[in-house]
Amino acid sequence: MQSHELVIGLRDITSNMPPMIPVRSFVAFAASALALSAHGDWKRQTALVSQKGSETVVRHPGNDAVLFQNADPQLAIEWGLKNARTTVLLAGEYSVSDRIDVPRANITLIVDKDAVLRLNPDSPHTSISFKASKPDYWQMVPMLYNKGHDNVRLLVFGKLEKYKWETKERGKQTLPLMFDGRNEKGDCGLSGGMLVVTGHAVESFWLVDSSKVEVPIVALDTAPGASLVLEGCEDCHLGLIASVAPEPGGKTHETIDLNSRSIDITIERLIGERSNEIIDCNESHVVVDEVVSVGPPQKLFGRGPVSGPRFTDRRSFGSRSLDVRKTTLLKNAKSARLIHEVPKLPQALPKFTVKTTVEVTMQGGAKRRYERAVEIDLDTEPKPDSIDGLRLWLAADEGVMTEDNSKHGGSKRDVTAWADQSGNSNDVANKSADRATRPEFVPSVGGLGGKPAIQFKGKGGSNFEVTEWLLGKVGKPFDLNRATVFMVGRMDQRSTISAFTLGPNADSKIGRGGVGFRRGGNDKAWFTVHYGGPGNGKKVQSTETPLDTKHHVLSAFFDKSKASVRMSIDGKKTDATERDADSLPLLDPIRFVQIGGHGILDPPGDPGAEWFFSGQIAEIVVFNRILEQEESNTVGWYLQNKYGLKGAFVKPTAR
Repeated sequence: MQSHELVIGLRDITSNMPPMIPVRSFVAFAASALALSAHGDWKRQTALVSQKGSETVVRHPGNDAVLFQNADPQLAIEWGLKNARTTVLLAGEYSVSDRIDVPRANITLIVDKDAVLRLNPDSPHTSISFKASKPDYWQMVPMLYNKGHDNVRLLVFGKLEKYKWETKERGKQTLPLMFDGRNEKGDCGLSGGMLVVTGHAVESFWLVDSSKVEVPIVALDTAPGASLVLEGCEDCHLGLIASVAPEPGGKTHETIDLNSRSIDITIERLIGERSNEIIDCNESHVVVDEVVSVGPPQKLFGRGPVSGPRFTDRRSFGSRSLDVRKTTLLKNAKSARLIHEVPKLPQALPKFTVKTTVEVTMQGGAKRRYERAVEIDLDTEPKPDSIDGLRLWLAADEGVMTEDNSKHGGSKRDVTAWADQSGNSNDVANKSADRATRPEFVPSVGGLGGKPAIQFKGKGGSNFEVTEWLLGKVGKPFDLNRATVFMVGRMDQRSTISAFTLGPNADSKIGRGGVGFRRGGNDKAWFTVHYGGPGNGKKVQSTETPLDTKHHVLSAFFDKSKASVRMSIDGKKTDATERDADSLPLLDPIRFVQIGGHGILDPPGDPGAEWFFSGQIAEIVVFNRILEQEESNTVGWYLQNKYGLKGAFVKPTAR
């Protein structure tokens, strides 16, 4: 078979856009992100970990002041992870007493190419369970361990040494790294983040019960059992995954092991050298653009509906699919080698490119090269998706679809759909046959620094002449009995209007309430509400507190079990108290998002469909927990800064 060369570099940036997003919205968002990046205080958010004699010290770039030091490198590395957005382990040999635990979301750990990380065999170790033929025999110790934290980037350019100890009764060994999203619900308890591996390890890298993790590069020349293993994962995009032999003409095992219960996995390219199996696909669903075999493979694909999970807690679905779009067999290949182009640290910070080339030498000396690169930018301020617990994020500069309804009782830019940016697919839309019920997209609003907003023209109360709304059924129901909610917008001076409601139902017969922001009988004030049960049970409701018709960052913190609510305008706490304070019943899981009113599933004119909103909404951000002060300030500052509003939020800084 004739060999072919196909070089895949970075994906076109528009391929990362969620479906149905106009290009203008994406460009506006990109410009906004670049503006934030240009002013990022990245040095104060970066911790450099290095050796100083027998101690491991932490410093900021360009500053010799020691922030923390300890004889145990583990403690120094974890201090950096707790106190900075980016932690860089510089060149040196580090013997840690236990695994490195990632402590929080939205942080980055970089292991320099000349750094060596090993486990101290004489200290006690924290292990995780492993399902094997001998239950409880193996104690597994991931060297780098992310347990349930979203949007974590782990970039491994250095060496993670293997440790293994075994007796007849018991065994212990290290894994290089694991993203672990296992949880009591049995779904993916971890979302977002990135894994890049160009370093040295002799065992597999693991993603378990994780969603939307990007893996641009994992390329090893140590012939591990598999370069990468996925269990219980969904919606992950992988770039170049490679396993080449450590010696010319040698063999490898598996390039990737989709061991069990993974779905919606896409892969750009897999490369293996005389592999036992390039891809092992068991009870998983995957699409691969290209598989390249360096030399004749022992076996290209292994697949089957039956799986033997080692870690995942996800339920078996008993099916699998493997779609390989292109197969390239380099039968006359002589050898392969990896060429890694990685940054010189710390000089290359904060923005750099990582590139890996798999160079294949053919009989006769011809070369075939397969490349993948990824750009890393550390000079960015945190956004809402950097905080754990994000369940809904609607932003008018992202994911808005419009249509011209000017001849159907609407506007030239009526909103048909608004895509959720949280990664949870909690999109909202208006599919009504009555096209006059769509709200209007306003591309530039002076009070929002020229940013867009969605305009609603409801008349409030039980007036149904104008009933503009958006409605969505959530991708996965979620609990909202403890919640933090932000909204950027303005409320017109009109009584009995509801900006949004998140609840178990959206019709009056079952329950139309839930969690929401409203104006009541006083058209110069606002209040918040949190119903119980199916959306019509006893509630926690605030008193009404003054609110003008200008644009603001509104926020509220709910704890239904304690019958408490706190409200803020632009980061300043209001004087509102609880008007109704019922701790029970708790609210059923959220299944519907109603924007522009409530009771939207009721027919127009029905008394259950009412309180149609009048005003503008630029952004809604919802978390299913009460954020810490630092976290709420991070989100508030992002919104305040983005829209050029004045308020009490301050720019986040490293602790």
